[in-house]
Amino acid sequence: MQREIERELASSVERTLREQARRNELTVAYVRVVALALAAALDTAYYLDPVGTLGLDYVSPAPALLAGGWTVVAAAIALTLYRGLYHEMVADALPALDAIIVISLHAMIISAVGDTEIARLHPLIVVAAASTLLAMTGALRLRHRAAWVSTGAGVVVFALASTYVTFTYMDSPREGRG
Repeated sequence: MQREIERELASSVERTLREQARRNELTVAYVRVVALALAAALDTAYYLDPVGTLGLDYVSPAPALLAGGWTVVAAAIALTLYRGLYHEMVADALPALDAIIVISLHAMIISAVGDTEIARLHPLIVVAAASTLLAMTGALRLRHRAAWVSTGAGVVVFALASTYVTFTYMDSPREGRG
């Protein structure tokens, strides 16, 4: 009798943790959709008014299209989670997808705006924020491996994005000001 109660209790705790992990993943999914929709809107503004927004003559529509595409993917993920479909592997797979999203958007922005001060500094600030957020989501996934994957993905994203940037402290915007 005692073992049966322990098994039922363990099963109940496991179901509760799994449902909480799904709800947490859904919250992260909503944040992902909003962040990507904002990125798509901002990239669209860059394309529609490159002079007014970035001081450039032309910005490719590619970043806006890529961000829009990723927004659709993110919305599909959120809808899937909302409908209750969840597997533990999601906690490992989505941080990897998030890393791919951030790196692809960063690379696209860098290629679209060329070697300008805005291309060197602004996207790296965005990537730093995204990497931090990605690393922190591991705690919400309620699994040790997912925490490691999320944190590792955040570190890798920032490290990869940093290789694209030629900005150093010696090149700071304050240089040349008297």
